[in-house]
Amino acid sequence: MDSYIVHPQNKAQEKAVKAVLEALNVAFEKLNFQAGGEDEICILPPHVVEAVKKSEEQIKNGQFYTYDEVKQRIKNR
Repeated sequence: MDSYIVHPQNKAQEKAVKAVLEALNVAFEKLNFQAGGEDEICILPPHVVEAVKKSEEQIKNGQFYTYDEVKQRIKNR
């Protein structure tokens, strides 16, 4: 079967969608996709999340190359 992702725009829509799914006995799960949310659920594989976190930390520490620096390094090969 296919899966559907719905994006209710307000609490009334969310409540209506939930009621319809329950009435039809359709299995569903609620996910919070707001970054930084307390109950945030990430849909990315754990190794991707870790790589992104590592990259963010490297950027904070100045361990990165600008686009122009990368172009220059490639040119000088």
